[in-house]
Amino acid sequence: MRARLSPLFVIAACVAIGPSHGCGDASKNSDGPAQDSTVNDAAPAPVGGSLPAQGDLPQVDLASLRGAPALFVVEGRESMEKGQSKDLKLALDRWSYPSNLRGFVVADGRPYRFIPGLKDMAGEFLNAMRPELRLPMYADFQGDALNPLGVESGAFELVVVDARGMVAHRHRGDAEAEDIEAIRLALGASEPPPPPAAPAFKIGVLDNAACGDHGCIFVFLGTRVERSEIPGLKSGGFEGSREEAFAMLKKAPIRLLSQVATRWDYEPTPIRGAIIGDGPSDLLPAWQHVPAAKEAREAFGLAPDTTALVTVDPQGRMAFLAEESFPFWRLGQARESVGLRDIPWER
Repeated sequence: MRARLSPLFVIAACVAIGPSHGCGDASKNSDGPAQDSTVNDAAPAPVGGSLPAQGDLPQVDLASLRGAPALFVVEGRESMEKGQSKDLKLALDRWSYPSNLRGFVVADGRPYRFIPGLKDMAGEFLNAMRPELRLPMYADFQGDALNPLGVESGAFELVVVDARGMVAHRHRGDAEAEDIEAIRLALGASEPPPPPAAPAFKIGVLDNAACGDHGCIFVFLGTRVERSEIPGLKSGGFEGSREEAFAMLKKAPIRLLSQVATRWDYEPTPIRGAIIGDGPSDLLPAWQHVPAAKEAREAFGLAPDTTALVTVDPQGRMAFLAEESFPFWRLGQARESVGLRDIPWER
């Protein structure tokens, strides 16, 4: 069964997560509000307010952040349904930041503060989602932080506060390439260095030369996975409840297979891939399914029983490598490294 989400749950999910993680339609990425340009402004006084304590996150008084820069990435349901600023969010997950920068994702819950039960549902979902994101994530239902920051409801908004506590940079709506570069400079962030060349490898019929046109994706399984254990498949997948599916997705091999089989869009990119290990052979028919690849594991520096995700980009570089832990923000990096888009969540 491919679980369909209830409307109330979808609202909670869209309040909680950004479209770089699959909430929103990528085809609508350029359909932002009229004020979708980067602007600089200065508040007449240092910002105050606070992010209330939630889950295992402490209360954050905005005044206490003075002395170092701070970043606030704000999402609401409307901005996510339009898929605004997907490229910017991928960049925010990719960049390296100054060591003293404090960053926060804030879900704008102000429009939903009077909906019975939604706050509790969103809180439950936020607790589950926090480990999946690079920055700590809060929800602001009362405007305790968003109102002092001057954040409008609806559009995606990014606010940079300088060490004096003053708003130094603000961006609303979609972000073009020049906007993203201006934000990077405002944050003092830097792009990661170019990835190294991939080592010589051969996995089934795939080798360095075969991956040269469009890149390759390699999923190394550390343990056996049955098709019936994989959530999200249209047929033959996991049949349990949403809570049980979330529990299954905490297992690294199952999470990887679910992602590459259900969340990544391979059209029109004709990318090649392989699943190495004991998994269902019919999961991605166009991919190679290889029971073992001892030499390839050694080439990529992987232990025999490690679950890992490796991408080789069209330039022949080892663009991504991660072992055992695959939060959503890291999976977004892997997908981006070979030029793939995500598939929006079903509604």
